[in-house]
Amino acid sequence: MAARSTITLLVVAFALFSAALALERVPEEHELVRYDDFKVVRIETNEMQGPKLYRFLAEREDLFDIWTSTRNSFEVMVHAKHLDYLRFVLDSHGAQHRVIIENVQDMIDNERRVMADVQADPNAGFFDTYQSFDKINDFLTSLNTQYPKITQVFQIGTTYGGRPINAIKISNFTNVPPTNSSVVKPGIVYNSCQHAREWISPMTVCYIASTLLYNYTNGDSQTIKLVNDIEWTLIPVVNGDGYVYTQTDRMWRKNRHQYSGKQCIGVDNNRNWDYEWGTGGSSPEVCSDEYQGPSGFSEPEEKAVADYITKAGNIQGYIDFHSYSQLMMNPWGYTNKLPADDAIQKQMMSGFTAAVKKVHGKTYNYGNVYTTIYPASGGSNDWTYGGGDVLYSLAMELRPATAAEGGFQLPPNQIIPQGQEIMAGVIYMGQFLLQNPQQVVQKPKA
Repeated sequence: MAARSTITLLVVAFALFSAALALERVPEEHELVRYDDFKVVRIETNEMQGPKLYRFLAEREDLFDIWTSTRNSFEVMVHAKHLDYLRFVLDSHGAQHRVIIENVQDMIDNERRVMADVQADPNAGFFDTYQSFDKINDFLTSLNTQYPKITQVFQIGTTYGGRPINAIKISNFTNVPPTNSSVVKPGIVYNSCQHAREWISPMTVCYIASTLLYNYTNGDSQTIKLVNDIEWTLIPVVNGDGYVYTQTDRMWRKNRHQYSGKQCIGVDNNRNWDYEWGTGGSSPEVCSDEYQGPSGFSEPEEKAVADYITKAGNIQGYIDFHSYSQLMMNPWGYTNKLPADDAIQKQMMSGFTAAVKKVHGKTYNYGNVYTTIYPASGGSNDWTYGGGDVLYSLAMELRPATAAEGGFQLPPNQIIPQGQEIMAGVIYMGQFLLQNPQQVVQKPKA
């Protein structure tokens, strides 16, 4: 009852503040968006108050941009002129808080300077800096050219804006079960960049592809077995429109679909998967960063991934890569009930995160989406497990642990270390899947 009263008072206070605190207008398509005087605040709360406070802030996205969250902490971007109101809200909830980034634009400017310096270096490699949408697709083509016998590059769909959604498949295509065999060569799908501003995710997926191919052709016995016995499909950029737009607005998250008659642009692709769509942890409000869309699979980007998985028919492992927080998660996101295969999924995640930690000492916590971060219906790994029948359906939040270490602007010199540690987990996942193959059964809803 006390919590309800607090919320009521805050809603009244919000009404008093709203006229003065509205965020700036929606920018034009090619107008460079700046984040001068935007700060990031880290908030420490508890498992009782955390979810309530999260939803309260999430519903006021004209003021606050929640960058990341767990059940008892989250980080919020807020303009300096709104900081006192945020402090009022947090103090009313008894939440501890501190500013960890004084000016977001300074981070953006520094990122651009570092990238420009690297790009000016004729000796710089692909993984020395973040790459454009076109260069990522060119990279996939170059891998296919270099390794033609064990790769296929193809388009699985098209974005709302008409950009290709490209994939690379890696496998020893001559190593297939006999045609009269009931054995099916298992597949693993990795995708990234559903959320446009999470630049480290497509670079990591590209790193996985490159390393699998390099190690295979250089005689690494572990990789040879995994490429021989598994079909790996990697889709670095699902949301190409949004990713391209981050050159204009670095903090853009959604796709670029503008529905007729609506002022705001974009749908959150990772709230639009059509399994328990719209049942909580997403928003029906068009201007929300968590806008779920008008219906499940209304967006062509993630629908293309789902169609590919369904048509393939052999996918047993899946990871949707995001940033940031250093987390690994299994279903469910729409409910706090545990999936039927929770134990073996957690066994997989335990081994994966342990392998990651051995490389550079980074800790990745793991658990179910709902209880590890927050309720989130319409998410990728809920659909891949509940709708796509993929046993090892996982989502991952990459480096860093907090915005104080870079947030969405992870320094480019961490691209390779990030790839190295995730690659160790990839090897573990492939081995674990081969040792514990999926028994194809119909999975009931939780």
